[in-house]
Amino acid sequence: MEKEMLRLEHISKSFSGVRALTDISLTFRRGEVHALVGENGAGKSTMMNVIFGNIQPTEGKIYFSGEEIVVGEPGTAQKNGVFMIHQEGSLLDTLSVMENIFLSSLKKNRFGFLDNKKMYQETREILELLEMGNMDPRKKVERLSAPERQLVEIAKAIALNPALVIMDEPTASISVKEVQILMRIIRKLKEKGIGVIYISHKLEEVFEIADVISVLRDGTLVGTYGKEEMDTNRLITLMVGRQLGSEMEELKNQGGEKKKEEVILKVEELKVPVYGKGVSFEVRRGEILGFAGLVGAGRSELFEALIGFRKTDVKKAVYFGQELKVLTPADSIAAGIGMLSEDRREKGIFAQHSVSDNINIINLKNLRNGMLLGRAKENNAAKEMGTKLNIKTFDLKTKIRNLSGGNQQKVLLARFLSMKEIPKLLILDEPTHGIDVGAKAEIYRIIKSLVERGVSIVLISSELPELMLLCDRILVMHEGEITGEVERREFGQELIMEYASNLKNDNG
Repeated sequence: MEKEMLRLEHISKSFSGVRALTDISLTFRRGEVHALVGENGAGKSTMMNVIFGNIQPTEGKIYFSGEEIVVGEPGTAQKNGVFMIHQEGSLLDTLSVMENIFLSSLKKNRFGFLDNKKMYQETREILELLEMGNMDPRKKVERLSAPERQLVEIAKAIALNPALVIMDEPTASISVKEVQILMRIIRKLKEKGIGVIYISHKLEEVFEIADVISVLRDGTLVGTYGKEEMDTNRLITLMVGRQLGSEMEELKNQGGEKKKEEVILKVEELKVPVYGKGVSFEVRRGEILGFAGLVGAGRSELFEALIGFRKTDVKKAVYFGQELKVLTPADSIAAGIGMLSEDRREKGIFAQHSVSDNINIINLKNLRNGMLLGRAKENNAAKEMGTKLNIKTFDLKTKIRNLSGGNQQKVLLARFLSMKEIPKLLILDEPTHGIDVGAKAEIYRIIKSLVERGVSIVLISSELPELMLLCDRILVMHEGEITGEVERREFGQELIMEYASNLKNDNG
């Protein structure tokens, strides 16, 4: 058995009388990858904040290397060699890669001055370990792609000589290629005796890299298991408290029952921002059209241009037989086109406002009493959508920022569903990004119910199983161009990845 690094004993935490964690006892060891899984709101983030001293637990003790520490004391974890790679990132854009990596541990020479030469050399060595040897340590972070930023976050933790690294959804913004690099990095950390706590909703990654798996549900520890004791179906059942296999199979069987023929949107030569290449495609009534591609393929940029969020040129766009002229996102809503952005925090939710406000924000004119807002109408509309979409919140007046990712996403869907006339076309950009399997299943059901009502869906997703589960056909993009179209009967991950990498066209 590997040497104990971190131990939690009977940790509980309550907020305003509501239990977030109940009697959690867990041990994390050196040289071991310990996966922590559970639905959004299961208590994973609260537990990490307790470990880091950001939150004072109501009860319990924490031990580092066998010694009890003062719980709720900020900085104690880092002093003991425990570091966290946050999902949201903590890099400073205006500083270089090297400066970010050594920001909290600047190297100095014997005269007390910054030793830039030493920091440069050590940065090069760390980047080599991360298979990023081609990156210039002096490059400004603002010029890095999302996958590069994530790997620099990891480099920052490694530079501090950690004993234990906590990775919170580390693959949320990186492509398949970078995921495999990350898996190799984690194996190297294990070889060095460094422990890893791996928090992820992507269960295929958990099974690839974890030694042990701990499951949280509703703030309690369901159990800790060796990977060999577990399979996907059992793990999902432990996480959500019910079996989802039959529900997913039903969704799969619903797809592609009838070929959709009526074209509702025809786009010709829409220039993809950044790449400037023209893209043409059609969307049919009542279909789910998938858009696949690697990170940076231009999928989000394409549809942000279509709805007026980005400026670009288009030769022609016809929507329900009428020329589509969209200058702003408000124009697209008025035309009957809605879009759920990939970045729900920056382009979706109004974080400081309530759940009710976020649901009703684009439907206020239908909730007025004369010139005044009808509060009763607002509350009833929000309550109806909250019940219909199973939005989990203590109160509709709760600020949306306090909801889990899955519930925030359901609020954004409720925003469109509460409109007097539901948009005939919904563009969903990574709608299940960062949410758990239970919330995913609920969002899949919402998407299917919309299609049954005649709504057309454009689904942009980096998860190929998700696209193949839901879509009628999939268009694949590579560097601002559509490189392939795959009908449902042809679906296969290898074929889609060939198009995404442009290997299919390169090989003829």
